Amino acid sequence: MNFTILRFDELESTNTEALNQAKRGADEGLCFVAQQQTAGRGRYGRVWISEKDAGLYFSIILRPKIETRFLSLITLMTAVAVYETLKNFNLNPDIKWANDVHINGKKISGILAETCETPTGLAVIVGIGINLKSSN
Repeated sequence: MNFTILRFDELESTNTEALNQAKRGADEGLCFVAQQQTAGRGRYGRVWISEKDAGLYFSIILRPKIETRFLSLITLMTAVAVYETLKNFNLNPDIKWANDVHINGKKISGILAETCETPTGLAVIVGIGINLKSSN
């Protein structure tokens, strides 16, 4: 997979931007990174606070060649990847299944995976937010 990273000072939501681009046929591996999201969101329509320069906020377009019954595993695999990455920084994370990562009992990361039909088939948008300096 080739990766292209597009960086923005501000987006409403990296997932929304990735969904829109996937529906227009954007390639797998296109990643949207924002310094701030003005309408970041989590599962079930929850708000994801995405303060400017206070975290990592990004979404990537995937086009996995797997059976649809396995799509939910993408969220779990992403949570494990975030967990392992944070451990590499000598942090002590915990996973709150299926899509949250906590440190010292506080949520530091959330994962939002969404699917959409596109001209080239099913796309999965995986969004990851990691708040590093949140005041909330």
